[in-house]
Amino acid sequence: MTITEVIDDIRRRQSLSDAQIGERLGYTNTAVYYVRTGKRRPGTGFLRALAKEFPQYTGDVMNYTLRGEEKEVAVGEEVPEGGSAMASLPPEGTTTERKSK
Repeated sequence: MTITEVIDDIRRRQSLSDAQIGERLGYTNTAVYYVRTGKRRPGTGFLRALAKEFPQYTGDVMNYTLRGEEKEVAVGEEVPEGGSAMASLPPEGTTTERKSK
């Protein structure tokens, strides 16, 4: 299962919105939306929070990282043909995407 499928599955099975998932992960609803829709790749902090908050998906998160899909692409960086143009989420603790507690 991809990370976008994981988030969709959480939304469907637990009837949670992006905002509710973000609240539980410590991220904004916008960050969750961008990852869920494939507009951005999740950073390691996001993946750690996802696996911790929803442990039933830890295997999917681990598979995602083992396949190397967690490699972040910088904004404006050239993307190889057939690749994805998703930009990375800011690192954990960055106030632009991460909710302050």
